[in-house]
Amino acid sequence: MKEIAKSQNPVFIRVSPIEEKNKENELLFKNLGFKKAALHIHPELTWELNIDLPEEDILLQMRKTTRYLIRQAQKNTDIRISRGQSSQDFEKFGAIYHDTVRRHHFVPFPPDYLEKEMLAFKNDSQIEIFLGHYQNQTVSGAIIVYWGKVGFYHHGASSQKFAKIPVSYLLQWEAIKEAKKRGCKIYNFWGIAPKGKKKHPWAGLTVFKQGFGGYEKQYLPTQDLALRPGYWVTYLIEKIRKVKRRL
Repeated sequence: MKEIAKSQNPVFIRVSPIEEKNKENELLFKNLGFKKAALHIHPELTWELNIDLPEEDILLQMRKTTRYLIRQAQKNTDIRISRGQSSQDFEKFGAIYHDTVRRHHFVPFPPDYLEKEMLAFKNDSQIEIFLGHYQNQTVSGAIIVYWGKVGFYHHGASSQKFAKIPVSYLLQWEAIKEAKKRGCKIYNFWGIAPKGKKKHPWAGLTVFKQGFGGYEKQYLPTQDLALRPGYWVTYLIEKIRKVKRRL
């Protein structure tokens, strides 16, 4: 990366490693001259579920309320879960994704990023869009990436319409079952809020994810390698943004 940087002349190099947070991995990046970035790219604190178990055992590990809502959704003939990779699926997800952004005021991934992500994984069938429908209206969605025996709940969206109907619970259960069919051992619910941070933007979502059972896992924070003094301007701006977003 340093060699490539010589021709591109960037201010810094940023790496977002999907590696467990431990002293060995922290020392590896430190010895290479990296430092912790002011902002994260991927969540550094995630919620994971062991799915290398029979389906009934996975259900039994869930919070009682979550298990009840999944079963209620399965009985509701007005609820339907679909999955696919088509442009129509992507458009439907995009519509409720932007609705979620407006409601929760978080910084979204731009559409071209999501499109490139779809293209990167689509040919190998490593990505799928799950959509939850109620009375033929799309009210919930998720983009799931399957990689390295792990199913990643990478992007999620929901509509306030029919908020009390447990569509999202059944959608997650169908995504978990599909990951299991593909031979995945872990289902990664992606980011959660740190304990005790009730005002964190992900606080409500964390309660939802933890209801499915599982455990907390920390990843290495995003790492920066400063190449020019201008990096410190970026670092300060991102530090301020992090405080404002309560992250």
